[in-house]
Parts: sequence; C-alpha cells; structure tokens
Amino acid sequence: MICFDVNCPVVFLGIFRFTTVMYQTIHESIKVAGIFNCSVFKPTWFEWRRQLLKIQQITLISDYKQGSVKSKIYSVMADGNLYRLLFDLNSCNWTLENVWIDG
Repeated sequence: MICFDVNCPVVFLGIFRFTTVMYQTIHESIKVAGIFNCSVFKPTWFEWRRQLLKIQQITLISDYKQGSVKSKIYSVMADGNLYRLLFDLNSCNWTLENVWIDG
C-alpha cells in the first residue's frame, strides 16, 4: 500500500531495513563536575546511578527558556553513548534528560 496523504501510513514490505534509534527519556537528578575556562563552563564528568561517566566530547551547548525558567542543555559523549544534560539556571540543579539508544 502506498499512500501520499499526510495522515496515511506508508508500508513497504521487504525493501527497507528499519533500525530503532531514539532518545530514551530519563529525567533523573545527577551530579556534574567541570571546569571554567574564560567564564565558560565545560562539564568533564557526571555521576548517574552511582556510576561516574567521564565526558569525552561535548557535541552541543544550547540555551533554553521555558516561561521564566532558563536552562542550558549539553549534549555529551561518555562511554560511547550520547547523553543530554540539562542545567536549570534558576535552581542550579542538573538533570539527565535523555540517553541516545541504538537498537
């Protein structure tokens, strides 16, 4: 069945191999340590579920605002996985928002 309407599913049998790749929502408090360099914070490791994860690469830093709550989002690579860390600038709390899952 092939349908080009936006609300209609497209099904191809035996043509494509689909793999599941997605963010898994975690939303748990974490501890983060890092360094300041020229007044810019760079996270170096974080603790999640009593496991220390060393950050190998920061892939994205973004400012985020929802209403009056200002946050900073860091996408980081640690132990071969991609994590999304959120720092709430109002409460100074860190939250592990998502983990990238390859499946």
